[in-house]
Amino acid sequence: MLWEFGFWETVRILLAWFLLAFLPGRALLRFTSWKNEDPLQTAAVSLGFSVSLVSLLFLLGFFFSQPVGPLFLWIALGVMGALWLLFPERGALVLRETGRGSGILILCVLTGLFWRFFQVKELVLPAWVDPLHHVTIVRKMIESGGIPASLEPYLPIPFYYHFSFHAFCTGFACLAGVPAEAAVFMTGQAFNALVALSLFRFFVVVSADRWISAVAALLTVFFMQMPGYYVSWGRYTLLTGLVLLPLAMAEVERLRREPCHKSAVRLCLLTAGVLLAHFFAGFLLALYVAICFFSVLVNKDRSMKDKRTFALLFSAAVGTGLLLAAPWLHRMWVMGNLYVRVGATLPRDSIDQVFFPNYGSYLIYLLGPLRVHLLEAAALAGLGLAWCRKDLRVFAAWATLLCLGAMPWGIRLNPLRPDHIVIVLFIPAVFFFSLLLANGKRFLGQRWNPLAAERTILVLVMAMILVGVRQTRTIVNRETILAEKEDLLALRWLQANVPREARFLVNTTPWEWGSFRGADGGAWILPLTGRWTIAPPPLFFLGDPAYVLHTRQVAQKTSQMTGCDSQLAALLQQEKISHVYLGVKQGSLRPEALDNCSFLRTLYRQGEVRIFRVDLEAAGGSQ
Repeated sequence: MLWEFGFWETVRILLAWFLLAFLPGRALLRFTSWKNEDPLQTAAVSLGFSVSLVSLLFLLGFFFSQPVGPLFLWIALGVMGALWLLFPERGALVLRETGRGSGILILCVLTGLFWRFFQVKELVLPAWVDPLHHVTIVRKMIESGGIPASLEPYLPIPFYYHFSFHAFCTGFACLAGVPAEAAVFMTGQAFNALVALSLFRFFVVVSADRWISAVAALLTVFFMQMPGYYVSWGRYTLLTGLVLLPLAMAEVERLRREPCHKSAVRLCLLTAGVLLAHFFAGFLLALYVAICFFSVLVNKDRSMKDKRTFALLFSAAVGTGLLLAAPWLHRMWVMGNLYVRVGATLPRDSIDQVFFPNYGSYLIYLLGPLRVHLLEAAALAGLGLAWCRKDLRVFAAWATLLCLGAMPWGIRLNPLRPDHIVIVLFIPAVFFFSLLLANGKRFLGQRWNPLAAERTILVLVMAMILVGVRQTRTIVNRETILAEKEDLLALRWLQANVPREARFLVNTTPWEWGSFRGADGGAWILPLTGRWTIAPPPLFFLGDPAYVLHTRQVAQKTSQMTGCDSQLAALLQQEKISHVYLGVKQGSLRPEALDNCSFLRTLYRQGEVRIFRVDLEAAGGSQ
């Protein structure tokens, strides 16, 4: 989508994105005595601070009824820039110890960003159904100047969703002047690449080894199936949580090893950011915090005074971060706790009945193709090595619990499922595999030539990257693509030529848990144009039960329509449908069945795409 803009417009858009992503956080780092860190770690923490600050800014705007528009954001960025330039560093950034190595890693980060956009070059709009409500939310936030109380007039539902990703996209759209769908698409892919940057920061802190951390980060972007495959689902909110989660875990580790109020301040802000970004990321952070806290309390090598200092700083940091996010968490709990349940799946239970058919095969599929399975198997050996090192046991315990949680049997916290955990296992997998490589390099170096051993391991890593690049260059699952280029052109025509009050019938198809979704580019009508459709974005299930039931029933009827008959005419009359949209993807209603329909008038015809106007009087006579 970025390639649709001209050169200078692209430069302006990228500048706006990087200013919003890094300037606020970098300015705030001046007041946390940030020092002796390399540029990559500085950039990672700056990104985490920026995303968290933007989220908190929008949260304040919501509760104090203060719009957050372009002028407000530019003023805020100007203030942040002034703070960065006018106030002296309290601890100068040390560049001398990074040298050529960091220069290469910075180039790798930029290459990773390019690679993530290259992987989606065939997409004209984000894939699958989650982006439908992401774009709708961002569209509504842009129009309302902040977090809305509800998504009306687009969806008659209250808004209590985790919103960090949407707040950032809204800020970016306001600063760069790009539409909501472009902001969602670009930010989602950028975060997909920058997860590796956050992981590099955490791995350096937890292992004190830049080689292990760099290899793990490179494998995340260029070899692993996840998180790159997230683009096929549009899991952008989870990606935002995974950008923030490793940064918060890094500060937890720093506090555990050396209690310091500066790390406590950073942990406070990052904790709030994680909690506002995604509930699953918040759960993963809470698990790591609990393990870390317990490990310090039972550590016999630490004095009671040291434990008290740790407990005080740790509780203050996490507690204050929780307090900052509490107003929105309370809103989410009050409005959405209907879906939170604790349950258990026993070995005698059929997982196909508890979850959905072929669930076991689905978990194996999510673990990745053969190349990733081999890495994960080797990572288990690295996990065993980590348990033998005191400094890595907290991370090893966290990873072990994740592996157990990924099993289909055991205690479950709904709506979390094992497949949700499986898709984040790439985090421990790349680290423990890299740890195994580092130990192998050391072992070979002691029994062979050290330089030859290092070069051998590097050749292996480069070969893995080349294999990964070759196999993931088309990582998007084509089954999840709803809109093609022809659909995008039709949607733009629709935006310019069809009245705002139009009501659209679109192809629908069965989806999860007895629900239905748009089957083609018609699913994008509401997010992109604001026109009502018979298949709204999936968040409609948060609405009133009567509305949800009616929407599902109508979508089910539509999924069974096959041609121009009395059933179609009755549905058009009943729902006061004014237009019909048929997209490129195959649905039950096809162009050849409706092109000569007596109560439809063709407005737009391009390839397989059709837009019809409904003649309600003629439809009434056809019943």
